[in-house]
Formats: sequence, C-alpha cells, structure tokens
Amino acid sequence: GYSAVSKYLAEAMQNIFSLKEVMVIPNVVDSTVFYPSLVKPDNFRFIHISTLKFQKNVEQILEATAILKKKLPAFSLLIFGEPTNELRVLTHILNIQDQIEFRGTCPQEELRPHIQKSKALILYSRFETFGCVIIEANACGKPVIVSDIPVFRENVKNGINGIFVPLNDPAKLA
Repeated sequence: GYSAVSKYLAEAMQNIFSLKEVMVIPNVVDSTVFYPSLVKPDNFRFIHISTLKFQKNVEQILEATAILKKKLPAFSLLIFGEPTNELRVLTHILNIQDQIEFRGTCPQEELRPHIQKSKALILYSRFETFGCVIIEANACGKPVIVSDIPVFRENVKNGINGIFVPLNDPAKLA
C-alpha cells in the first residue's frame, strides 16, 4: 500500500501515478517537545520556521513586515532557518533589520520556548505537502497565520487555531 501525510498529497500521488488507494497518515507532534506554556507571549513578536527556500515564500513575509512596520514599529519576527544572502540584502533594502532576527537552525527543543513566547507562527508557503510547524505551533497553544492553500485547510480552522491569508498578497498578510 501507499501512504501520504495529507489528503492533498494523497490525491496528487493518485493522479500522477494512477494509484487506486493512498492512505492518509498525518504527521504527529512530539508532545514531550511541543506543549503550551504559562509564559506570557510578547505582544507583537511572531515566528517563522522553515528551510527559507522558494516554496516558503519568505520574500513576501519580509514585504509584509515592511508594510506592517509603518503601522506597528514594535513588531518583530524571529526567523529560524538558514537565510540566503538575497534574504539578508532584502531585509536591508526594505529597511526592516530592526524587525527581523535571523536565528539559523536549531534543535526542536530549542525552538519550543521561542514558539511559546511568540504571538503566532507565520507560514506563508506557495505550496506544501503538510506543514509540520503548524501543528507544532498549535501544540504550543499558538495560532498560525498561513497562506490559503488547500493542504493547510486540512489542519487549520479559520478563526479557531489560525487564520488564512490569500497567497501573493503581502498587504493582506501584514
């Protein structure tokens, strides 16, 4: 048999490979690593965790940050992942180096307190097969701000554990 982590991926596999059945086995969260905290979050601190590749659409997150900076200068965004030189340069071009903090990669245990101290996680992907950081943030009691792509609708309920933002609209993301 065949399996996939989301209904969206299962349907894609069926279409591409002409498979009759693909079982959906969602990713799970290690609840010994990701769990809620009584620590009060920073009011205007958000977090993004990803590979920072094209798929993750970080450029538009940075554009949204520049828009939001005009209304809310105290806003900050922690970004976990290895930034390219292009992302670092874009941060300076947009004049948001005071709002953005690139943190590189780290073990999940080190991510947890950063998620817990954040107001929400932002994942504005162009495409995904699941989005593990969404369920990890939710396990920490944090809502998510995500692009409105089909796969995210499997785990995010708008207004309950997150909100959807139309893709390719940095102003709406802001």
